[in-house]
Amino acid sequence: MTFPTTLDNFTNPTATQTLVAAGGNGLAAQITDLNDAVEALEAKVGVDSSAVATSLDYLLKNTTSGHFHDGTGSKKVLATNIDVTGLTAERYVRVNAAGTALEIYGSGDFNLPAATSNITVAGSDFTRSRFFSATEMVAATTGGPAQGQVESTNQKVNAGTWDFDSAAVEYTAFIWSLPKNWNLGAVYVTFYWIAGTAGGVRWSIDAISQADLLANDTAYGTAAAVSDTADATIRTLISADATLTIGGTVAAGDLVYFRVARQVAHADDTMAADARLAGVKIKYVVGQFSEG
Repeated sequence: MTFPTTLDNFTNPTATQTLVAAGGNGLAAQITDLNDAVEALEAKVGVDSSAVATSLDYLLKNTTSGHFHDGTGSKKVLATNIDVTGLTAERYVRVNAAGTALEIYGSGDFNLPAATSNITVAGSDFTRSRFFSATEMVAATTGGPAQGQVESTNQKVNAGTWDFDSAAVEYTAFIWSLPKNWNLGAVYVTFYWIAGTAGGVRWSIDAISQADLLANDTAYGTAAAVSDTADATIRTLISADATLTIGGTVAAGDLVYFRVARQVAHADDTMAADARLAGVKIKYVVGQFSEG
């Protein structure tokens, strides 16, 4: 017996074959070989819900540890719920020429089976982001910063800014209706700002979600904050992300009011000059592929 390493080559019995023959090639030996072959086939196929990692039953059913199409773990099949209705030999999913991504060959699309279905990346929902420049914001009527503009000396690079004072808390605001495929969870905010004075700045942002007909004068949620540091050279500065939970009862399609501030009383806020806000980026998690 050499199966499953190689295929066996059995000798068929003859009409005059005896039960026991010289050289061990009698009917008894041949029946023993057939029994061994059947046992080897059963072991290769595996029982229902087999835990043997080399069995076909295990490889076909176990999407976490099975489906080693070329014998390596990097080639596992982990996709589920892909509707392949209508795919033909001329239209199928394949790896692209660079070996870096899947692509549809021929005409056709992936069809996710439900409106709430999603495509994940490394097992997690993917993210999208939106940048809001200072020019898309308004200064608060009460306690708003001065509007400014920065121009570089030589190349005349310009940017509109809101210039937050170092002595008093000031606010800018903007609004956004987050896409309907947002997962309604926390969002991640990055602050883009310009300074030419050494010191630290503490940025914060809070938000409130407003549904149709909801009273406008509603308290913001808990502010998210992050500290950043400037030196004496005029530079573009990009903060780390601040994790923001939007206040109110959030729902798809609501209007969200955002408010940005400089926390001048915080120990990290040491820069004795205006912090010039150029914009913020909001990153959110996509809970379903479609906005429909």
